[in-house]
Formats: sequence, structure tokens, C-alpha cells
Amino acid sequence: MPREDGLTTSLTLLRRVEEADPEAWSCFTRLYGPLVYSWCRGMGLPPDEVEDVGQEVFLVVSGKLETFNPEQKAAGAFRSWLWGITRLETLKY
Repeated sequence: MPREDGLTTSLTLLRRVEEADPEAWSCFTRLYGPLVYSWCRGMGLPPDEVEDVGQEVFLVVSGKLETFNPEQKAAGAFRSWLWGITRLETLKY
């Protein structure tokens, strides 16, 4: 489940990720990798599959980032979107 901790996601970072900027991807995975892996473990995924599912999540994000609506003003909107992808990918395993 997404954490509502008041942190906001940088729209600039998301745009750079969408443009396949390697530096932005590195920053993005450093920021969100631990969160995605934590969610996977929290859903009971075996430890040996957590990294694989995490990589699948990032593949989906790379192909669907343009579908995220940055105009959503709700706190945690991006994390909720990312949680949805993580949940669906985890359920495939």
C-alpha cells in the first residue's frame, strides 16, 4: 500500500525518465527501487523473485509513464499509480 508521507515526486524527474535520460533513470530507480521492493515483499513475494518483479515494474513504468496524469493534485498520486503497477506485476507471480 502506498505511503502518504508528504513527499512529492519531481515532475521534472518523471519527464526526464519518460525521455529515457540515463541519469534520470538511475536517480528514479535509486529513489523508487527500495519502495517497489518493499511493496513486493509486503505482498508476500518470495525473496528470490523480488528483484525480478521490481525490474518488471520498471519496464511497465517505462512504457506507460505517459499515462500518468501529473495534473492530479492528490497527495501521493504518483506513488499510488506506481503502487497499482507494482501490485499487478506482483500478482502475476
